[in-house]
Amino acid sequence: MKRAVVLVALVLIVLLTSCTHTVYISPDLPEYSPLLPSRPVLKTTEGDVPVEATSNLIEMMGYAQRLEIVCKGWESFYEGLRELYQSDSI
Repeated sequence: MKRAVVLVALVLIVLLTSCTHTVYISPDLPEYSPLLPSRPVLKTTEGDVPVEATSNLIEMMGYAQRLEIVCKGWESFYEGLRELYQSDSI
């Protein structure tokens, strides 16, 4: 019984101390530059426009602005990662 405990302890010590070297990699990230559509130029309307249509247009404009912020933010984040990994590999 005592031999088994000692043997298990020795095996655990060898397993826990044998992996002492860690290799870090720097991935080569491809260029990411999505094509964002240009903003449309809205035409003016003549006459009365329903309140619902105006409300829908305002909601869509807000959504488009938030989506543009997210896309630009992701693009700058990804470019920062590329610069970081390029400077690490030099």
